[in-house]
Amino acid sequence: MTEHVAVDNLIIWEFDFAMTTFYEVDTDLINPLLPKQISPMEIVPGVSLLNITAFNFPEGGLGHLPKFQELIASIVVTPDLSRGVPKFAMYVFSLGSTCQEHLDHSANYYKLPSYKKLEYGKINRADNAIEFGDTDGSILTMNNCGTNIGDFLGHERYFQAFA
Repeated sequence: MTEHVAVDNLIIWEFDFAMTTFYEVDTDLINPLLPKQISPMEIVPGVSLLNITAFNFPEGGLGHLPKFQELIASIVVTPDLSRGVPKFAMYVFSLGSTCQEHLDHSANYYKLPSYKKLEYGKINRADNAIEFGDTDGSILTMNNCGTNIGDFLGHERYFQAFA
């Protein structure tokens, strides 16, 4: 992994696999999930974006934590442009993880609403797929329909996450 140093209150997340998808949802269904001071970013009037993102963090990829998988449900919202960067923001309304310590820290420090601990996050790098499950069984499978996932490891991405 590339060595990064967090500056200006930026947190560096070193992940080695990620997959994300967006769904168009009526804004009227999204608004009740958001605090009043945050507004959804509408792609057209009345339509907002719901995001599901999955990550694999290798050991040490997020502080001292062991290897784990994370599943985030969020809403694309209007960013706070006063900081200059970034120009993309999301409001996390549910966090799942295969690591209880990660869930506890995220709930205590970031005040993220956590789903119960996920029992597994199975990554299939050859098929560009990931599956998550809890004690009741499989809850989500994400597949990349394309044959090329690009070079996400070679680029830094900045965004705001509201909790």
